[in-house]
Amino acid sequence: MMPRRALTRWVWGAALLAGLAGCAKPRPSADQVLARLSQAYRNLKTLREQVEVNVQTAIQGEVVAPPQDMKLSWTFAQPDKIHYEVSGYRAVTVAADGKKAYTVLPEALECVVSNPPAKLSDLPSLQYATAAMVGINELRLLEGSDPRRLLSHIRMAPQESRVRGVPCYVLSGDLPAEALREVGATQGSQRIWVGRGDYLIHRSLTKVHRTTTAPIVGRRPGAGPQITERDEIARVEVVRVEPNVALPANAFSYTPPTGYRIVTDIRGKPFPAVALPDLQGRPVSFERYRGKTVVLLFWASWDLGSMNQLLVVQRFRNEHPDRDLVVLTASLDVDKAPAEAALRTQKVTLPTLMAGGDLEKRIAALDLVSLPKIFLLDQKGTIRDVISSQISLQELVQAVRAVRSGEPVATPAESP
Repeated sequence: MMPRRALTRWVWGAALLAGLAGCAKPRPSADQVLARLSQAYRNLKTLREQVEVNVQTAIQGEVVAPPQDMKLSWTFAQPDKIHYEVSGYRAVTVAADGKKAYTVLPEALECVVSNPPAKLSDLPSLQYATAAMVGINELRLLEGSDPRRLLSHIRMAPQESRVRGVPCYVLSGDLPAEALREVGATQGSQRIWVGRGDYLIHRSLTKVHRTTTAPIVGRRPGAGPQITERDEIARVEVVRVEPNVALPANAFSYTPPTGYRIVTDIRGKPFPAVALPDLQGRPVSFERYRGKTVVLLFWASWDLGSMNQLLVVQRFRNEHPDRDLVVLTASLDVDKAPAEAALRTQKVTLPTLMAGGDLEKRIAALDLVSLPKIFLLDQKGTIRDVISSQISLQELVQAVRAVRSGEPVATPAESP
């Protein structure tokens, strides 16, 4: 028989536990956590964050080492100010002060000046870190996106976790088909750690698997081009979050680096009214393409990056033979002989124009100093996008789809 004193302690202990259980808050559902998450980001004034991206690539099943690493850091202030910097692979800096946006491209030694779009997540330069912009991400939450639409099959772990001492709910889900298409991925998932008290994301981990076409030029003399399949696994992790951080008055002021060319963004402007000769010397006016979407690649035989992009554009045409889609190239070679030789080597059969020599002066407004460059024109002859970096077939498909869907174009800024 239990002693009276021990029995008394047991009864009081049981009563205390029962009382605490009755006072404990019920555990919220995943939908309730996401609703509070959305509300928390709408109320934020500023946010600073650091992200790490690791991309492991395998070519035909063989892992390519070392992996590509990027570090992202960005600061946001409501409603339209951002400083976004990517170091490492595909380095880029974006600064928007609410009046102008500066996109610094180290690969081309250029600084593109434009008006910021209505939504900062639509900045063209963010294509350099596309994998970091899928799933539930803070920039889209700040712009009012519903987090429940950014993931599918969302579920909450039965156990909570801590991130740097902060108790967090742990949610996970799959990237929906639309998000997978954005990055040309075959599958993807995300896990987020949401603060139990502030309902902010204190950590997130996104994994994306995609297969891309990798056109490469043979390095041996006489070797022809090769097209291989790359398997990429991107790992995107938010490692530091600072909400409502105090920022100095000049936090978003920006001065372009010394030595960089200042380029006015020409998106939204009409393509220049020029006629360029084809390989037979016959003038071709772009007026003839009104009513059709145009993919135009500027390239040169002496530029290795151009050779790779020729393969991408050729394959794009092979897979999209639509009559209302025009795909052509323009060589900046002064003589057509090297251009024709390059086309034969790459097995490119696209219509090709000659834009070198004196004619280059007539299209100087297109900023053809850096190559290759792909221009996407809509049915009215308006420049809808300019791609100044190496892109894959899937990325080109995505860009053309956006043009054909009629998504709005940001108004270009005036020349600085």
